[in-house]
Amino acid sequence: MWPSYTGNPGVIEKLPSPPIFQRPENIPKFGSDEETWSKETATLPVLIVPSHLQHAAPETQVAKPVEVINEKDAAKTKAAEGLKKAEVEKPTEISECASQNALAQNPLPALNTTFRVADDIVYSPAGPKPNQIVVVTATDGNGHNGGIDDIILQTSMNRKQYCAYHGYNYHFVNISQFDLEGAHPVWKKIPAIVDAFNTYPEAQWVFFLDLDAIIMNPKQDLNTLTLSHPGMQKSLDFGRQFTGSERTPLGVYMPSERDAHLQDIDMLIAQDHNGINAGSFFLRRSKYTQWLLDMWSDPFFMKMDWAGKEQDTLLHFIKHHRTFREHVGLLKQRVANAYPEGGDEMRWQKDDLVVHLAGCWVEDKCQERWQKFWKERIVV
Repeated sequence: MWPSYTGNPGVIEKLPSPPIFQRPENIPKFGSDEETWSKETATLPVLIVPSHLQHAAPETQVAKPVEVINEKDAAKTKAAEGLKKAEVEKPTEISECASQNALAQNPLPALNTTFRVADDIVYSPAGPKPNQIVVVTATDGNGHNGGIDDIILQTSMNRKQYCAYHGYNYHFVNISQFDLEGAHPVWKKIPAIVDAFNTYPEAQWVFFLDLDAIIMNPKQDLNTLTLSHPGMQKSLDFGRQFTGSERTPLGVYMPSERDAHLQDIDMLIAQDHNGINAGSFFLRRSKYTQWLLDMWSDPFFMKMDWAGKEQDTLLHFIKHHRTFREHVGLLKQRVANAYPEGGDEMRWQKDDLVVHLAGCWVEDKCQERWQKFWKERIVV
C-alpha cells in the first residue's frame, strides 16, 4: 500500500515493516547466504511526502454486520432524515430590505403634499406674471455647505435683491420643522415646495434653488429665460437623451422641438454628468405637479437608499413612465444650473443666471469658490 500523507514537508516516512516470513526448509534462500537474506528483508522503501498531501492514516475499523430493514422501516428512516435535513437547512432570519421597510412605513404628516389647483387655471404662453413666481430657499443650516461663511445671510440677500428687482416672491423655509423619521434632508425640499405653493396661492411657478447657488446675473428675468414658450424654445435641450450616473444612457429622450408640447410642461430641470440635478429646477402649479410631489415623496423611494436619492427617483420616473416624461422639460445646463468647472455646456460663463457649487465639498473648495463668484456677481 501507498504511505499515508501527514506531517511537514520533507518528512521521510517509512512503510510499515513486513511480517516475518518463515522460509520452508525445502526452499532455497534468496541470495547467496543468510546475511544477504537478512539485509533484503530489512531494507524498507522510503518516500518524501509533501505536507499538503499528508493526512493521518485511517484507523482500522471492524466491519459491521449488515442490518436487514424492511420496506416500512426504511420509509420511516428516510422521512426522519428528511425532517432533520430540513431543520438544518432552515433559513436564518435576515433584516428587512428597503422595500419591506417602505411597506411598513406609516404616512408622515410632514409629507403632506396637498395644495390647491383651480379647475379653471390658465397658463399664458407669455409666461406667468411676476407675482406668480416664487423663488424658494430651503435649508436647516447643516449639510456640506455649512463651511461657507455667512452663506444663509448672503444667499438670502442675493435672492431678495433679485426678487425685488423683478417683482417675484422670495420664500425661505427652515426645513428642520419637517420630521421625516430618519430620511435624508434632501427629501425635505418636497414639503418646502408645497409650503411655497400654499403660502402664495396665486403663484403659478416655483423656482427651487439650493443654498449653495449664487444668482450671478440678476437682470435676467425668468420668462425670457425659460418660463414662456419663446423662452422654452431657446432653453430646452430638444432631442437630448436622458442620462444617469457617469452619463449612462437611459434610452429615453427629450422630444424634438417639433414634437414637444410646451403647454404641457410642468417641470423644467437640467442634467449633469450624474443625471438629473435637483439643485435648481422649476415646478408649475398643476394637477400633474400634485401627482408628482405625492409620488416623489413615497416612502418606498425614500427608503430605497439610492446614491442619488431624490434625484435618482426622478430618473426612475423619467425612464419608466412616459406620462411623467411628457411633462418634463430638459433644460440646457447653463440656463439655470451652471457649475464652476467643466466643459462649455456645464461651466458658468458671463451673463449666465446662476452658478451652483454642486459637489464643492468633495475637494473642500466651497469657501474658495463661493468667495470667487460672490465677488464676480452683478449687483442691482
